[in-house]
Amino acid sequence: MKFIDFEYVDRNNRVSNREALVLNNPTDKMACIDVSELEADEQAQFAAAYNKALEEFQTALMKIYQEYDVVNNYREFVPERMKINFSEYI
Repeated sequence: MKFIDFEYVDRNNRVSNREALVLNNPTDKMACIDVSELEADEQAQFAAAYNKALEEFQTALMKIYQEYDVVNNYREFVPERMKINFSEYI
């Protein structure tokens, strides 16, 4: 996972120093799992299994968020307003 330390300028030109774990990098693409080659019933089975796994994963993450008191700390930053001071993979 990538850790970054950066300076951010918000819409009101307020500057703040931030430290964050990067969940995903900015992109102009839509991320998908292509199920075109599966039959309709297999697509439905895959979707159900995927959703179940995703719900279990999200439940596990929520427990970690609560443990570290970061439940409400999800943020999105505009890359053009960021000045990266430091980054590393941890």
